[in-house]
Amino acid sequence: MKATSLNQINNKLKNIPDDFLKDIISYLDFIADKSNTKDWAIGLSGKDFKLIAKGTEDIKTGKTHTHSAAMRKITSHINSKK
Repeated sequence: MKATSLNQINNKLKNIPDDFLKDIISYLDFIADKSNTKDWAIGLSGKDFKLIAKGTEDIKTGKTHTHSAAMRKITSHINSKK
């Protein structure tokens, strides 16, 4: 990172109340972790890949449901558990 960028960040941090430092550090950790992850799929298991492949095949063969149909089914299931 360029020194000018670090100076800009440092100057902005000086004006932020101490109460927010923990949040800022957490956010910086999040960004650092996110930037180290090149591809979200790296963390998927073999089972996850099989499920994705099955879903892709279902889409190709027309085995899909509309959003409203899925919502009706989910609502019915939830209501049956009450």
